[in-house]
Amino acid sequence: TNNAAVVAAGATKPTSTYGVTPVDRTRKVLAHLSEPLQEYDIIDVPALRDFVDTELQFGLMAALERELFYGDGTASHLHGIAQESGVQAVTFDTDLFRTTRKAVTAVVNLGYNPQVFVVSPSDLETIDLATTSGSGEFVNKSGPFDPAEAKLWGVRVVVSTQLDAGEAFLLSDDSVKI
Repeated sequence: TNNAAVVAAGATKPTSTYGVTPVDRTRKVLAHLSEPLQEYDIIDVPALRDFVDTELQFGLMAALERELFYGDGTASHLHGIAQESGVQAVTFDTDLFRTTRKAVTAVVNLGYNPQVFVVSPSDLETIDLATTSGSGEFVNKSGPFDPAEAKLWGVRVVVSTQLDAGEAFLLSDDSVKI
């Protein structure tokens, strides 16, 4: 409860309450191994070690990304964003653009600044290939663009291969699941 108000000099200030609750989380470990490799293969093919290291890192990052969104917090799983209490859900409304705009409004109404949309590759393709109903021009008139600069409703867009098509997250100081 935000009770901020104008207060006369020397008067008692109103108290705001925020309901801060400590959360005890235990450390989780994400790990995997490669199948055994012959020492001589690694010596004879120097790029093999780099290849295996890269694949192992990719596998860890994919598992971590999935856990960050969907981990159910049980046993050895992380407590993912989708499981957080207070995450706002925005129901699909007509199309991706209308729905994502409603998500922006939901975040702003909570008093937060939307910082990044996380979408699946197929949803980003929908955004990139969207055309107007009249002339058929691409909505993004600048054509193909640098994914690092991709924005939707003024909010940065990033891709996660761990999200299902039709599901996205709008992250801010808090999170909104759409």
